[in-house]
Amino acid sequence: MSALDNNANDSDSSDGVPEIGLDALRPEALAALLSVKQARETASMDTTALPDDFGMSQFWYTDACADALAAAVRDRGRVAVVSCPTAHRALCRAGDGESVLFEFDARCGVNLGDRFCRYDFTEDFHTKIPSHFEGSFDVVVLDPPYVSRDCLEAFWSFAAWLSRGAAAKVVLTSVVNRPWLRADWGLALTDFELRFTSKLCTPLRAFTDCEEVAKRLGGFAPPED
Repeated sequence: MSALDNNANDSDSSDGVPEIGLDALRPEALAALLSVKQARETASMDTTALPDDFGMSQFWYTDACADALAAAVRDRGRVAVVSCPTAHRALCRAGDGESVLFEFDARCGVNLGDRFCRYDFTEDFHTKIPSHFEGSFDVVVLDPPYVSRDCLEAFWSFAAWLSRGAAAKVVLTSVVNRPWLRADWGLALTDFELRFTSKLCTPLRAFTDCEEVAKRLGGFAPPED
């Protein structure tokens, strides 16, 4: 909820403009009201206007970080973005018109229409996600909320279901998972370090199985000793 939402009162209409005769307002007063209305609409589309939620392991990437992620996967076909609203927003900002956001928090889907689908990794996606999404994405970006193997495996199963052929995968998670991500899924660590708008202490990195995506993210990290 934005600060504007907190300050709204019961006399406001649903779109944030008081239900009074607008033609009776002075021009400067009307301009101020319309400015408030526009700010509220912008905030509703901006995931950074939502507060971080530690309980949901919900943290937002900086615009620069999200833009870099978007640039790494753009022009490679249709993109599925799973639990990474800021990266999807960056794709939209860059002109992408086909990517779909799969996300637990419905607030992140405001104004996205059919480009948003609610996803809960604890539920069976086969019964919850529309079947037309199966095998329809060329790139899948995964940002699991927890670094546990059980959580990542649930996301990976969903990614496999979404993928068209040998779709490129990008997984955003902790480096502690590096050994088995490489051995089991063929994902290599990149040099790209994720940056957050808040002071999140857990360092997260980008892993991928696509060499071209890795190049756009600064290349693969040196192999472990």
